[in-house]
Amino acid sequence: MTATPMASTQLSQTPVATPVPATPDAVNGNISVNTGATIFRLKNSDSGATQTVTFYTIVTEDGLTLENLVITIPESGDVSISGLPVDVFGSQVSWLASSATYVTVSVTEP
Repeated sequence: MTATPMASTQLSQTPVATPVPATPDAVNGNISVNTGATIFRLKNSDSGATQTVTFYTIVTEDGLTLENLVITIPESGDVSISGLPVDVFGSQVSWLASSATYVTVSVTEP
């Protein structure tokens, strides 16, 4: 399975429209550019259950990997995260949303 690319919106001093969150690939996962300052906005439209997005680490030491970062999005929640170190998550971070029905994601680069 190949992860589906999700592009980021580059921010600058020139105003840009707020990115419209897109539907993730909840089967194959997604891959996005990661500079360590990349911002992921995660929305959950499910009013009855939490959803998750898992960000995969790339570091191994003696055959062991670091634990992946699992972000829980509350019911009807809208959260943002940033600060994924490139040496831990890679310059192309792979991630997987728990649902393509309820979760949407936008990626921005400051």
